[in-house]
Amino acid sequence: MEGTRVMTTAPLMSDSLKQPPNIFRASSALAFAYWVFESCMHAYVWQTGPIGTTLLAQSEKGELEMRLVIVMLLIGSGWYVQHLIERHIASAKTISRLNRLLSFTSFINQNVTRRMDLSSLFDDVCKAAVNIGGFHFAWIGQYDAGKKTLEAVATASFNETCLQEVEAAGLRRNAAHCPMALEAARGQKPTTCLSLRSDDCKAAWRNTMLEHGCNSAAAFPLHIEELNVGALVVYSGDEGFFHEQEINILAEAAGDLSYTLTKIKVNQDKEKNNETLRQRVDELERFQQASITRELRVKELKDELDLLKSKNDKE
Repeated sequence: MEGTRVMTTAPLMSDSLKQPPNIFRASSALAFAYWVFESCMHAYVWQTGPIGTTLLAQSEKGELEMRLVIVMLLIGSGWYVQHLIERHIASAKTISRLNRLLSFTSFINQNVTRRMDLSSLFDDVCKAAVNIGGFHFAWIGQYDAGKKTLEAVATASFNETCLQEVEAAGLRRNAAHCPMALEAARGQKPTTCLSLRSDDCKAAWRNTMLEHGCNSAAAFPLHIEELNVGALVVYSGDEGFFHEQEINILAEAAGDLSYTLTKIKVNQDKEKNNETLRQRVDELERFQQASITRELRVKELKDELDLLKSKNDKE
């Protein structure tokens, strides 16, 4: 399989939605402002005591309790609203992330699975992982079971510099330096690295990935029937990105790719068998033609011999 490299310009996978105002901080500031305002009203409007006394809510009986209740209501309401907003943003990010992964899987299912050329097939998958799936980096490795090596045959990145530096760090020379990818290529289950920064990732290009914002990774096995043939590896900008839902969706995409590889192999075997059959038919036709020619020549010689015998008998 001929290697391909692709640079793309997809947005990052950090799902960095616009940050809303901090309601909790605003409500705390409002509570403080209310306390000061109430103190000034008591000191200068109602003249219930000096400002030092009203600030401590000691000018009237029950003043401290009332202010504390109002302040706690303001702060508590702000905290609750902030909590709801953060939950909503988290849900929106999750939905956005899953939608992108589903779009990636749908693209693989509807478009890539129709390809019959391995080079363009892997090229399109890596581009789709970055452009549609929103990953920072993606590559496909071909596994050699005999040599126990993994060769990167297609790569894609959202950044040309990242692509060049990762390949220079050794991805193209020996992709087996990534234990996570090698484990996936040799097995039947996805493998993940939830944090490139904290996990014991021995890949030679780990630091380069971190410098370009890649913080987590996952590898998904590719196989033809029961034979392991490689791995699809993707890198996200978010730590802890790969949870059960994300892994299941991407595993489906890898399964579609494996189905396509199986289909290509079946077609290649079929074409090879057809070519072998055509050669055998050609050989049989040549043998038959040679046999017919030989029989005709024998018949001609027999006829000539009979003619000569007939002439000798007459003489």
